[in-house]
Amino acid sequence: MKKVLSVIMIMLLCAALLCSCGKKDEAVDTGEGENSVTVFAVISSEGSLEVYEEVEATDVDGDGVITVSDAIASTHDAKYDGGAAAGYLAQDTEYGISIAKLWGVENGGSYGFYLNNAFVDTLLAPVADGDIVSAYSFSDLVGWSDMYSYFDKVQVSTDGEVTLTLTYIGFDENWSPVDIPAANVGITVDGEVVNSVTDENGTVTLTLEKGEHVVSAYTDAMTLVPPVCVVTVG
Repeated sequence: MKKVLSVIMIMLLCAALLCSCGKKDEAVDTGEGENSVTVFAVISSEGSLEVYEEVEATDVDGDGVITVSDAIASTHDAKYDGGAAAGYLAQDTEYGISIAKLWGVENGGSYGFYLNNAFVDTLLAPVADGDIVSAYSFSDLVGWSDMYSYFDKVQVSTDGEVTLTLTYIGFDENWSPVDIPAANVGITVDGEVVNSVTDENGTVTLTLEKGEHVVSAYTDAMTLVPPVCVVTVG
């Protein structure tokens, strides 16, 4: 049994490492010549949401294309004290270009990133206006059990009621990523636990007061990378 658990943990770590690395040759200039794009950036650090807003991303590394790494660096420049120079590092490793520091956290390589809530195998994947760029450092550095989760919306305007569907990304028997409804998961609004839980499809309906609210989720059943939806009630 111990051998089986060890194999599982090693495979999870390998998946995490693959999520935090990239291939140099996949950054291709599209020829569009854009100076910047606006992305919705979501960064969480060791289980804590740090950034969840629109950010102007530029070609930070000057390679001629605005990439996931550029978007993460631009987010640090805009929101992290000291900017990307202090909080973010992507470096060449045996796995390709990998995250070595995120939001000031250096944990030996346990990071993940997603583009539009889907796996990408390179930090050098191009980004476009309206894309969602997510990055996180693992909170579980023993079992590497952090599961990326996301709502079907990251921003929504409503007159008071909003319905959201929560999904987390797991792995099938071949260790390919699969989307799984996040059932029976608790909801937080503005950091406070509310009396709402997702159903078997991961869906929940909330009634919120006027103003801007940050919706996220929690559960004791697994280690969720915190999802986020910014809800504006008019």
